[in-house]
Amino acid sequence: MEVPQAVRRQLGLSGERSWVIVTEWNRFTWPGYDIRPVRGREPSISHGFLPSGLFRQIRDALIAAAIGRPVDRDL
Repeated sequence: MEVPQAVRRQLGLSGERSWVIVTEWNRFTWPGYDIRPVRGREPSISHGFLPSGLFRQIRDALIAAAIGRPVDRDL
């Protein structure tokens, strides 16, 4: 599911297209080994919140794609 350009801009993501993969999800111990501060927002590791409508679309798509399997990201 593509992240709309306005949301990418709001979150401070690059101008490149961004996608949420709804057929798999990550499972890892928090905080993950690869968590890094957001450049220009140190020490924050958060880009911000998704708009509620987009969050619901992603949530619903994840539920609908329950055939997906978690991807273990712990080393």
